[in-house]
Amino acid sequence: MKRELIQNTKVIPYKSGDAIDRERFLSGVLAVSLGAPTGDPTGITVKIAVTECDTQSGSYTAVEDKDVFVDHTADGEGAITLTVDKSGNELHNLDLDLAGCKKFIKITVTVNCTGGTSPKCEATCAIALGDNAVQPV
Repeated sequence: MKRELIQNTKVIPYKSGDAIDRERFLSGVLAVSLGAPTGDPTGITVKIAVTECDTQSGSYTAVEDKDVFVDHTADGEGAITLTVDKSGNELHNLDLDLAGCKKFIKITVTVNCTGGTSPKCEATCAIALGDNAVQPV
């Protein structure tokens, strides 16, 4: 089982908006880690959008599959919005069903802070791709 996990999983530190070659990988887990905000916001939301393309440098469009996020329904922009605690310091793991996606995807994470004095909060991301369509022998 150890070898199967190693050969069927790919973990990538991820910067919002980078292209991901997900060829052969049918699912993933996106980790979004929020830091502590500055400026004492009264509210924080995190918008996560998935776009896709056949080529790495082509024109990306919103994922049409509304169930790309396993536990949430995406809107017409291939996005969901999470309301998080105003103190930040949260980790969110989002299960992704990538089976219907094109070869390249981009995940854009946008943190919006409201209230307070010039509030700001940073997010760090990583993605683990899994369910490799090519099984080891």
